[in-house]
Amino acid sequence: MAEVDKAVELLNSDANLAFVDLPPTNSFQRRKQHHAVMEHGFKSSSVGEGKDRAVRVSRDGKA
Repeated sequence: MAEVDKAVELLNSDANLAFVDLPPTNSFQRRKQHHAVMEHGFKSSSVGEGKDRAVRVSRDGKA
């Protein structure tokens, strides 16, 4: 998934960056994003509510 690849690239290129938020999307797309993040060896969580809910990508899952 392009948006996950870009987030991972940003995190790999900037050690000071704690997390990257992906654009809000529906639950089906978020589930696919969570799996893609895990395949890259990163952690993810969902943030926000309703139509603003999105996936947050981080190295350690604490962001």
